[in-house]
Amino acid sequence: TIAARIDTTLLDTLEYAFRAGYLSGQRKIEALNFSIARLDVAKFFLLVGWESDAITNAQHLRISGLLVDASKMLVGWRSYLEKKTPADESGRK
Repeated sequence: TIAARIDTTLLDTLEYAFRAGYLSGQRKIEALNFSIARLDVAKFFLLVGWESDAITNAQHLRISGLLVDASKMLVGWRSYLEKKTPADESGRK
């Protein structure tokens, strides 16, 4: 179901955010990028669930607000790391 898909996607988001806490440098940023992408997918499935009336307006508002807050935190973390992580020899961060 759509709810199970949202749950799985959110668990992926949490897993990679947790992993990022133990990584360093570019690997941490890559884990955060994956986590952010999974969170975006969860927001997409939440919207699909709402548009198909599988999720009520109240549920959608409550959950989407929490996901937006989580997204801001992850993007902020990534931005902080990108500023403090020096570029490697290929010029990438």
